[in-house]
Amino acid sequence: MSAKQHNETEQLAELQSGLALKPHEVPLNRIIPLLVPANFFASQQWPGPYTLLRSSGLAITWVVLMPKQTMLYVTHKMAEHWQGEKLDWKQKATENLARATGEQVATSQFAREDGQPYALVMMQEDGFGPSRLLLTDQLARRFPEGYRVAVPEMSVGLAFSARLSEVEQKKMENLVRNCFEKGTRPASPLIHESFMLVPA
Repeated sequence: MSAKQHNETEQLAELQSGLALKPHEVPLNRIIPLLVPANFFASQQWPGPYTLLRSSGLAITWVVLMPKQTMLYVTHKMAEHWQGEKLDWKQKATENLARATGEQVATSQFAREDGQPYALVMMQEDGFGPSRLLLTDQLARRFPEGYRVAVPEMSVGLAFSARLSEVEQKKMENLVRNCFEKGTRPASPLIHESFMLVPA
């Protein structure tokens, strides 16, 4: 058995183990929000809670991070259990994401000649880069003049100043379009106002 096959076998075992968990056995400190395209939920067959956002085409659902780089989507039964326990599990999920992120909300940036960043790129190795766009307190500190966001690809989140030069604006538009058109998991070609990342 190759190393890749061994890893895939371990991941499958972890998924099967996770699916067998009872709601009260799910570790609350492993839940995080997941920013996804709204068309994920077009079939109405989604197994758990989700929230459509005011930003056209975007939504939030929640996952439980499991060992071996696997995850489970939060189910209705999990949510009902936590609500019965009077737990604000959605807030806890955001806190978990913030703790896992620390102060390094971005993996790279675009900066002006004076070194001042005008755009942040979120492509974390965990694959949840776009979810960092939900860490609004951190982003607001970096862009006190306001900012816009984009999720062109499932593993790419972008935040950039609301006050861009014409050249900077064109660069961001091209980046979003290229990521959407050439990405392996395209999400949305749109640029959104940050204040639209709230429930519809």
